[in-house]
Amino acid sequence: MRECGDCTLCCTLTFVPELDKQEGVTCEHCDKGCRIYEGRPKSCSEYKCAWLDEKLPEWMRPDLSHVMVEIYPLMVAVLIEEGYTLDTLDKRVLLEFNTFVDAGLPVIATGQFARLPRGMSPQEAKHRMITTIHEVRG
Repeated sequence: MRECGDCTLCCTLTFVPELDKQEGVTCEHCDKGCRIYEGRPKSCSEYKCAWLDEKLPEWMRPDLSHVMVEIYPLMVAVLIEEGYTLDTLDKRVLLEFNTFVDAGLPVIATGQFARLPRGMSPQEAKHRMITTIHEVRG
């Protein structure tokens, strides 16, 4: 079973409603780990990125690959660390996305299409993204 170790990228890239912490803003409780770990909110304690859930190779740990991947039934969301773009990521990351595309899942990276399955229109991918957001966020 994987552990976060020194990785705290989710503390910046994810939304934490209980703390009113927005995406892209580092949590005030993050300092080389979580200072409120034992009493952290439910959305933090239940969160698992795809790497932590062992759905990505070891080398793709978020703080090393500069991407955090979330896998949903209709799509794959890729949150990119500030200062990086699809063009500046390790090419192995982009190749890894092909695994999901081959399974029919669009890969959407920070609001843009990174990879779409053959024959999938941007409109269909956008619909999947919106549907996924509504399912996850209610």
